[in-house]
Amino acid sequence: MRLKMWTFLRPGQTQRLLGQIFALLARMEQRLMALQDSIQALTDKVTAETTVNQSAITLLQGLSKQIADLKANVTDPEVIAQIDALAASVDSNTQALATAVTANTPASPTA
Repeated sequence: MRLKMWTFLRPGQTQRLLGQIFALLARMEQRLMALQDSIQALTDKVTAETTVNQSAITLLQGLSKQIADLKANVTDPEVIAQIDALAASVDSNTQALATAVTANTPASPTA
């Protein structure tokens, strides 16, 4: 498709129109820069959140392993019961975190 555009200018209109075009371009550039700043700020927030989430996962996995290692070296039934309660608490916290992340993760858009 071809688009032909004819413009007829009176003397002196060229400078005024160029000024308006440059002003429009300047506003567009400012908006683009603001949009880029917003995207960068959002990217930084997502990166920080991902880091926090990964830290929480690592912490909970590490705690589970330490509890399992601890239990392997204990024979006292009372201590084993305490360790089991601690393991259940960690598992509960892990599940609560997983549920919260899932609940607050938007569904993937369907094409």
